[in-house]
Amino acid sequence: MEQKDFFISYNKADEKWATWTAWTLEQAGFKVVIQAWDFRPGANFVLEMQRAASEAKRTIAILSPNYITSSFTQPEWAAAFARDPKGETKTLVPVVVAECDIEGILGPIVHINLVGLEEDSAREKLIAGLEPGRAKPIVSPSFPGHTSPQTTPTASITLEPLSWVPNNPSAVAIFRGQLPSIRREGGASAIEVHMLPNPPQHLPVRKLEDLKAELVDLGRSRGFFTSTEGITAIMDDGLVYCQTKEESNSGKGMLVTRTGQRGAWITLPKDSLGSVLDFDDLRPRLENILQTLLAMPIPRADSYAFAIRIAPCIMLTLGSANILGVRSSATMSFAMSRPDSVDVAPEDTLDTSSLDRNISTVVDELLARIRAQFAKIS
Repeated sequence: MEQKDFFISYNKADEKWATWTAWTLEQAGFKVVIQAWDFRPGANFVLEMQRAASEAKRTIAILSPNYITSSFTQPEWAAAFARDPKGETKTLVPVVVAECDIEGILGPIVHINLVGLEEDSAREKLIAGLEPGRAKPIVSPSFPGHTSPQTTPTASITLEPLSWVPNNPSAVAIFRGQLPSIRREGGASAIEVHMLPNPPQHLPVRKLEDLKAELVDLGRSRGFFTSTEGITAIMDDGLVYCQTKEESNSGKGMLVTRTGQRGAWITLPKDSLGSVLDFDDLRPRLENILQTLLAMPIPRADSYAFAIRIAPCIMLTLGSANILGVRSSATMSFAMSRPDSVDVAPEDTLDTSSLDRNISTVVDELLARIRAQFAKIS
């Protein structure tokens, strides 16, 4: 029998959570055993349960009041705990899906809390919690304290001034909403950034074929995609793009067109009341996107224009990402009159060598352009 990565232990009342977890893990490349799918009619239930709990590498306990008060689930998680009482191999992983008091032996075990999260956030947190190694983010966290305004001029004195040149004629970007298999409606708000070459390039179609694998490898090596995320890569004669499988209208993705456009998108932080655009949180993410775009394995142009889109915007709040999960609908004032997207047009270009040396300054300028566009509609 092939050894499974995870055995899903759950109470019958939480079967929807259990099957969602199993499906999510298998989409990410893990091997899972779960009663709902693997215990077939005619089999001995007790023996099947004992075999699954003892032979899987790790056990996920779907925690809720139903699970904790059930006497039938205790032997399942107890077997995993007995194999690793010190938690050295993380054999038992509690996943909390409903508010409950976790006491006794289960109490000290670090758990994954999915309570109150939207599906894309829950999926990301589940996969991230099960990955090996540390949970260090790929970009620097924003400084939580007060930054004196006097520090900004001092830091900018040594920076090279950027020379933006009007882009004539103005370039036209291909956005993710124009790609096949991307739903046009709903979903989490996302920011996408595209670098448009000046002059336009003309990549061979064979290069686009190679990029199907190369973009995925680049994304994983730079932490843009996690090591376990399932990625779909699609190509036609005009472009190639890859995106996370879990979401068809959000998630993360990258694209390259035959004309040399480089693009990438990520979802913004969100909870059940919608997404939040936090400029402090966005800054390191935007810098990481630019670095990833510059690292794409295609020839560089002399200069680039930048096109940015944030969409959808109706359920989008400007503020701090720290308010996620503690907001009340009574205090929210969504801008129902906002356009579906807020765009920064590629009206001017920047020399590529200058971009290489001054990514931080370029990010500051792009953030200022985004603020200016939101100021127009607020």
